[in-house]
Amino acid sequence: MSKKRVFNSILVAVACLMCALVALSFCACDKKTNNIYERDNDFEYTVTDGEDALVYEPKDVKYSYGIIFYVGLFISPNQYGYLAEALAKQGYLVIIPKFEMNDADSGYLETEPAFSKYPNVKFFVGGHDRGGGAAIRRAQENPNSIVGTILFAPWGISKQVFNEKNEPAKDEDGNVIWTVYSIAELSLPTLLLETDCNSWRTEAIVADAKKRLNPNSTKEHILKNSCHYGFLSSPTQSVTIAMEDLTDEELDAQHQSTVSLTLAFMRKTVLKQK
Repeated sequence: MSKKRVFNSILVAVACLMCALVALSFCACDKKTNNIYERDNDFEYTVTDGEDALVYEPKDVKYSYGIIFYVGLFISPNQYGYLAEALAKQGYLVIIPKFEMNDADSGYLETEPAFSKYPNVKFFVGGHDRGGGAAIRRAQENPNSIVGTILFAPWGISKQVFNEKNEPAKDEDGNVIWTVYSIAELSLPTLLLETDCNSWRTEAIVADAKKRLNPNSTKEHILKNSCHYGFLSSPTQSVTIAMEDLTDEELDAQHQSTVSLTLAFMRKTVLKQK
């Protein structure tokens, strides 16, 4: 065999070896990054309307992340169905706890049942309106049990402190003592969605909610042509509240923005966990 043929044979062998190595490297990368949250999904899911919570659970997939979402004041859990469905399709377990009178604030539990019921799931906590205040409190009290906080026009919660005689506790200057729930001192990734129409929340309420968050770990978006109750599936059917005017197109746009921003935030946060 001539030297030229030998040389060409060596080149072909080297080329084949390089291709094999590249293919193996891709396989190795795939194994390392085989994560359902890195891609768009369309999983089927089940909906369980239980006594304590409305649960959306992805089917036939090993999910690792979820969200506990606290309802706004007097708002039914199923009003957040459009969001829950979108998240479940992407492989997230969605739990919307139920409270008497749909008041997540006064019905707040010292221990969130989902943490013990799903020990292998890492949870975000979120909420709308006073439910957002409940989510802030949960994040403050359980920072090691959650990976991030998602807030839709939150209304902060403060609780008056009482002494052993069940009387309002006061400081040395005679001022009533309040516990103000806040995650301003934590570095939890936080998504804050506000609307450009806040007829149900004064500037003071909006400012107070912001003070409870860490600006260095909070991503804020103000949704245009949107309103406080536009986060609901069918706001015109909520008879307990006076409604803000939204066209069908504006409501749909607010839903789409809410879903896309929430999913983008959750995906980014999850991938940073790896």
